[in-house]
Amino acid sequence: MEGEVVELYQRPGETLMDRGRINYEPVVAYFLDGRERRASVGSGHTSFNIPVGESARVRALPGGTGNVRMDSAAGMWFVPAVIGLLGLVTLALAALLWAGIDRLLRRRALGHGKSPADEL
Repeated sequence: MEGEVVELYQRPGETLMDRGRINYEPVVAYFLDGRERRASVGSGHTSFNIPVGESARVRALPGGTGNVRMDSAAGMWFVPAVIGLLGLVTLALAALLWAGIDRLLRRRALGHGKSPADEL
């Protein structure tokens, strides 16, 4: 749905990925169920720099919860993409750890199968 930016918060980036950048968090006025509502998009991003008075496409949950997201790739997929990336990194680390432990245990198991004569 179409809304209008009525406020724009600016915050400096504090995480490793956005340090040194300004994140913008617009507050959007929109109509839902015949009533005007205002809501922040709930998260800041460098691409959300929309001047006050400009129109912005948002997605809102029915029922007036005030939960809106920018209707853009950054607004809809940034958090799921970060969570997915963290999951993949964790899975890769777990696979490496498992492979290392498995290799160590296999070496130990083979080492216990030797007879004393083999060591001479």
